Amino acid sequence: MASKKKQATVKRSIESAAKKIQRGAEGAASDVAKLSKKDAARAKEAAKKAATKVKERAKKAAAKAKDRAKKEAEKAKAAAKKEAHKAKERAKKDAAKAKEAARDAARKAAKQAEKLAPAPAPAPTYAPSTRTWPAASSPFTPTEVPPAEPASAPTSEPSTSLPSTSLPSTSAPSMSDTIIVLRAQARELKIPGYSRLSKEQLIERISAGR
Repeated sequence: MASKKKQATVKRSIESAAKKIQRGAEGAASDVAKLSKKDAARAKEAAKKAATKVKERAKKAAAKAKDRAKKEAEKAKAAAKKEAHKAKERAKKDAAKAKEAARDAARKAAKQAEKLAPAPAPAPTYAPSTRTWPAASSPFTPTEVPPAEPASAPTSEPSTSLPSTSLPSTSAPSMSDTIIVLRAQARELKIPGYSRLSKEQLIERISAGR
């Protein structure tokens, strides 16, 4: 902007000088008319030289103004670049500080959450099993139990006492009781399909499972 102003100033100076030269030339022309041809030629040559000198001076002044404007523009560009670099460094430092502050806040929040969190329940403990199993070498041999005796027939004479109910003796289990015991043992040994097996099959599977 300053260079344009200087160029405009130089241009006005040149135009002013040209006008002066023109006026001087016009005055000289009027004087030349009065002078002889020889004096007129000399005056014309002097005016031409003067115009050339003014033009050269104006050209040099314009070149100097252009150089000054260029140097000032380079200085302004370098200053702007330096200022931008400083601003970038400041922004980088501010971002690093903000990041560190965020990390500190996150660590504090995590510690606070750990303090407020309930303590975990202790894991349950189980005592080892003390159950012993019979040796595999001893095969299972179920005891054959005789069937229960039928109940006695009622007498013909009426009795005033309450009728007695005949129940199977606990000391003599029936065939169904034996199968129930075998199925219970098969269930403990985790024999597949034990509920559909017969007595002989249960005995065989239980013996093989032990």
